[in-house]
Amino acid sequence: MATSQNEIPAEILLQIIQLQYELSDSNLAVDALLVKLTAGCQSLTGATGAVFELIEGDELVYRAATGTAESQIGLRIPIKHSFSGLSIQDHNVLICADSEEDHRVNREACRKVGLRSMLVSPLLVAGEIVGVLKVLSTEVGAFSEMHRQIIHQITPFLSRAIKNAFERYESNQQINTLAQLASHDSLTGLLNRSSFYDLLRQGLSKAENFSFRLGVAMFDLDHLKKINDAFGHQAGDHYIQGFAKRLKDVSEETATVARLGGDEFGLFIPFELPPDELKAQIQSISDNLEIVLDYKGNQFPIKVSYGVSIYPDDSDQIMELVQIADERMYTNKRHRKSLEN
Repeated sequence: MATSQNEIPAEILLQIIQLQYELSDSNLAVDALLVKLTAGCQSLTGATGAVFELIEGDELVYRAATGTAESQIGLRIPIKHSFSGLSIQDHNVLICADSEEDHRVNREACRKVGLRSMLVSPLLVAGEIVGVLKVLSTEVGAFSEMHRQIIHQITPFLSRAIKNAFERYESNQQINTLAQLASHDSLTGLLNRSSFYDLLRQGLSKAENFSFRLGVAMFDLDHLKKINDAFGHQAGDHYIQGFAKRLKDVSEETATVARLGGDEFGLFIPFELPPDELKAQIQSISDNLEIVLDYKGNQFPIKVSYGVSIYPDDSDQIMELVQIADERMYTNKRHRKSLEN
């Protein structure tokens, strides 16, 4: 029998079941869980990107973003007058077939991110709307009634997975809001990737308004894989936690520090100093990072590579600043590795 246009194909139903199983069997922290479910929704709907927007006050914050939306991580949009806000108001899944023709959407904002069509759905946890799941496409008319049905199928177990993760970590830590869990790294307690980009956007806006410089630094731990392989992941976690604490301790009070994922950390700091003095300040932070950690009698020297970019000298664009710092960090890592050989 032929499948009707709006009927969910069998292969998609199997993928839904697989995602449901993975989420129900997961011990992921809330921030990592949001990334997984967002990526899953992008795959299931054939979207070019997907976002989980968390309600924080009168704004929605991009706490997870994949595909073409990944560069917008940490973005804040007002709930009022937004398409996502309308779905919250209506308690309903909404589809925009063409952002150039749909009066309900912010046309300029859609153009800025290259979005032409999208589907948005409010997500409830314990009976309360906590955010919006958005899948988007660079193509017109990418989403149909079938995609609406897919979202209807998956949102109940997505809600349960978030609720379970929140309750699991809430019982172990002094954290009482989903926003806190979604904005912090569970292993180190530092801000996470979405918070880093959120605050960096705000920092760049202030730097532009008040004409001061802002330094962005990327840090990458050396030898983490060797520690994991030789002593196990608990030792690796201890190494990450020790470095995170040290980075926080030696950084300026005005610095914002975050764990971006794995062994990668980010820092940004506003300054009125010339570029060379700003770089020297971050060099001083880096020099003070390399201490020795003890783990069950084993000595782990902290070794770290880093790279720096400066606003506005290197760029005035957030992603370019991060990319430049990242490239310089990997250049530094290759240099350090060559000295070891």
